[in-house]
Amino acid sequence: VVGEGHTFTSLPAGQKAEVLKLLYESGGRIKAINSEMASALADIGSINRHGILWPLSAKIGQLETEIASYSRQLALAEPATKLLPKLLGYPEKSAFLFLLQNQDELRPTGGFIGTYGILETEDGEILRFDTHDVYHMDMPVKDKLDIAPPPALKEYLGVDKWFMRDANWSPDWPTAAKKVEEFFYLEDKLLPPKDQINEFSGTFDGVI
Repeated sequence: VVGEGHTFTSLPAGQKAEVLKLLYESGGRIKAINSEMASALADIGSINRHGILWPLSAKIGQLETEIASYSRQLALAEPATKLLPKLLGYPEKSAFLFLLQNQDELRPTGGFIGTYGILETEDGEILRFDTHDVYHMDMPVKDKLDIAPPPALKEYLGVDKWFMRDANWSPDWPTAAKKVEEFFYLEDKLLPPKDQINEFSGTFDGVI
C-alpha cells in the first residue's frame, strides 16, 4: 500500500486510513498463519531424521529453525495490529493523556510528571497535541482538593495533599496510569473558568 520512497506520514489522509484498515484487519490472518506454523513445527518435530531421511537432517533442522523464527516474529506483530491503529485513531477517533516525566526527580514510573498533554488522532492524522505544565492543573485546585497522599509521599516529600503531579506513585504502570487519569478528570472539573486550558470533555483511550 505504501509505495517506494514514501513514508506513512507522507501519505494523503485517505491512504493512511487504508493502511490502518489493512493493518487492523490482518490480526486474524496473522493468528491463523501462526497456528498453521505451529502445526508445521509439530509435524517437522515428529520426523525421524535418523532413518532414510538422515541425509536431509541438516536441511530439516534449518527449515525448523526458520519457521520457529518467523512464528516468533508473527507473535510479536499480532498485538501491533490492534495497538497501532488504535494509537493512530482507527477505526474510531482516539484520545490519549500524554505525560512527560523528569528523570532527575525520581518517581516509581521513571520521573516526576512535570508536563502533561492531550493527544487526539483520527485515521492516521494528529488532530491535536498540546502540552501544559502540570501545575496549571494542580495549583488552581490546591484549596479545593483534600486527598491524603500515600504515607511514603507524606513522610519523604513532606506533602499533606495528593495531586496529579505525584499520582504516578505505583511502580506498576497500568495502576499508576489509571490513578493519573483519575486525578486529571477530578482536577479538570474543579478548575475555575479562567484556568480552563484543557478544553477536553471526553474520555481517554489510554495514557502514554
